[in-house]
Amino acid sequence: MNSERGLLFVILLPVLLAPGLLAFEYSTRFVTCGLGPVDSSWDSGDIASFSVNLTSADPLAVIVVQGQGLRISHIDTEEKVISVVVSSEVGGILLNLANVTGDEMGSIPTMPTEEPLASLPFQNFSVFLHWEGENTTVTVYYNSMTVSHADAPVCLPLAGFEEAQTVGLVLIGAGLVSWVICVLAYQKRLTTSMATSC
Repeated sequence: MNSERGLLFVILLPVLLAPGLLAFEYSTRFVTCGLGPVDSSWDSGDIASFSVNLTSADPLAVIVVQGQGLRISHIDTEEKVISVVVSSEVGGILLNLANVTGDEMGSIPTMPTEEPLASLPFQNFSVFLHWEGENTTVTVYYNSMTVSHADAPVCLPLAGFEEAQTVGLVLIGAGLVSWVICVLAYQKRLTTSMATSC
């Protein structure tokens, strides 16, 4: 008989705790997790460069730079007139300058210009250089960008999280108190029934 009542108390505990545990679990719906703050860094740090020799026999050069963004700070054409086309795998043609010298190009904006850069894929940027004339060396000074997230995923509580969590904790506490009261009442009843039977 006592083992049956002990089993009853073992079954009673989860039943009394269930509403609180459900409310506590429900509170997790009021939490949103996402990537941490964006931190973009230019891979090459200091400006990197590549130089190509363009000749009348080979007037076209294609250079591939990898990253999520590309910034060309200057193109040195040795005062020669060239054509420059920059394209990416995702954005197509990003820059198309025909018959210009390096000084005429001025500052070339970061490519692509979409925000936020964190949503851009890692891709190949192709820089096409074309010149019809005698031998010349063209030097392109650039940085490639990799956008990363500064830290691990960040979870933020939404409105209602604390209330749902508090209700869950209160119900868990109330379930435990109810269970302890039931156990104590049963023990007191056993003690009084044993005292009266003697």
